[in-house]
Amino acid sequence: MLAQAFSILLATLISFGAVGIDSQDAPEAEVLWGNWQFHRYILKGETHSIPNPQLVLQYEFFADGTNRLFWTRKNEPGFCERQALYLYQDELIHQEVVWVNPENSIECSKDMDMQLGQKNTTRLKRVGEFLHLHIPFSGEDFIYVLKRVR
Repeated sequence: MLAQAFSILLATLISFGAVGIDSQDAPEAEVLWGNWQFHRYILKGETHSIPNPQLVLQYEFFADGTNRLFWTRKNEPGFCERQALYLYQDELIHQEVVWVNPENSIECSKDMDMQLGQKNTTRLKRVGEFLHLHIPFSGEDFIYVLKRVR
């Protein structure tokens, strides 16, 4: 299992052209390191509160080129969790999901971010104390505004 995970990691890093990611190789990524929580969103230029205040959505970025996406709802059973490899350059984040929690709620599998092997590239920008994660949505960008929690 560990050997398979290492093979996936190495293949992904080679495909992204980033073998040996560390703080010297990817200094841009340092702005991401830490735990970020969904704080609000922007759609069509307008800022909105979280649609469901019970939702807890967190992105955690590590210096080793991995990240964790996790969400749950307060006072409700179930959660979704996955880990991915990432490369951050020029305000773009390239990710490949390398682990999906086998205990995830059944509805998690409907989300592309929770599918093993899924690769994506999207715009991610540091704006002051926030991260703006741009997701295409009906011809517009749906921007998750994430605030550092630690």
